[in-house]
Amino acid sequence: MQHARHSRLGQPAAKALTNCTAPPVEVVAAWAEGVARLRGILPPRHYPEHAWRQLIIDAGRFLDSWAAQAAAFGWPGWELFGCHRRAPWGRIQAMGLVLLLRGDEIAALTETEAVIRTQTGARQTYHRQPRDPLHPAERGLVWEVS
Repeated sequence: MQHARHSRLGQPAAKALTNCTAPPVEVVAAWAEGVARLRGILPPRHYPEHAWRQLIIDAGRFLDSWAAQAAAFGWPGWELFGCHRRAPWGRIQAMGLVLLLRGDEIAALTETEAVIRTQTGARQTYHRQPRDPLHPAERGLVWEVS
């Protein structure tokens, strides 16, 4: 008898894959539209311009290499591109995975975590959160808060 594999979030892996509200292709398309918007807007107040330019590069790399897999695994947009509405640069605990990359690259992505390869070659693990730590009024996607 085969048992359902569980993610670290406590839900069966099959459920984690189907937890998206839209098909993965539509989710990725929505993320791509948001990232395209980033290229045409100024960074939010207190967001360093060099970090904003790097965010756009990191977001493009993510879309090209990992977005389809993240969507299939049910990663929500807030956990990838989310930030605090009033302090997108200043509240690190509210930053989504892509905002945390800062020039580093994703080496692996599963339904429960992402492994980040730093520029020095070290590996860091980003673990998915069981729920959004911010109140919905505080949360925004980075292309919504500029």
